[in-house]
Amino acid sequence: MERSYPTQGIVLAAGLGSRMAPITDHTPKPLIRFFSVEMLEISVVHLVRAGVQRIAINARHLAGQIENFVERRLRERFPDVEFFVSVEEEVLGTGGAVVNLRDWLNPGPFWMVNSDAVFAQPLKDVAESHIRSRNDVTLMVTRADEHRALRFLRTTNDGLLVERTPEAEDSGYAFCGVHINEGEILDILPASGECCVLRAGHLPWANTSGRVRVFETTHFWADAGTPERYLEAHKRALPELESWFPRQT
Repeated sequence: MERSYPTQGIVLAAGLGSRMAPITDHTPKPLIRFFSVEMLEISVVHLVRAGVQRIAINARHLAGQIENFVERRLRERFPDVEFFVSVEEEVLGTGGAVVNLRDWLNPGPFWMVNSDAVFAQPLKDVAESHIRSRNDVTLMVTRADEHRALRFLRTTNDGLLVERTPEAEDSGYAFCGVHINEGEILDILPASGECCVLRAGHLPWANTSGRVRVFETTHFWADAGTPERYLEAHKRALPELESWFPRQT
């Protein structure tokens, strides 16, 4: 089946960010700055650069701050982009967040990006790979040495997802929290409640008829979700920062 280019996306921003406390007692993790820019804005910039025209952002912890940031910053900086904030009343997880946005999503593919994933990979390359390979899901992954402890994804030789292993494997991949999903994933995920999009969506689909394939990035990527990783990410990003970082304007 031919694939269309994804022009809509979801940025996941509803987590408590408890590992970043006490900062997250008063500031939602997506609004913590990486160098000079809020991590939520970095995610949005990557999507806009890739041609995304509609972006939903889920929120729960300190949701009012997320809504205010979208209104006073993102809508002003990107007036041609349609933004929607989905405030969740309960914990839904990454899969439940998608199901909760069922009525907002248009038919066809959509991006999902974790708001604490900081990366340099141009997303157009991921989208072109998704279309060329006619995937149902494309997961951005890395095998960079600094992420060896996160290599939980096992694939076939041609990159099709097989399983998430209980422990990291040298031959595995680290999931970057960036992915493209065809709309049919809504038929795979549970109709309600909390769930993980990888465990409840990608893996069941891969183990039946789905083409769930990885895209390996060799660019900078960091999970900035803990103080240690946040500081380490700044050190690693600095040498190449000027080549990709979306500074505020």
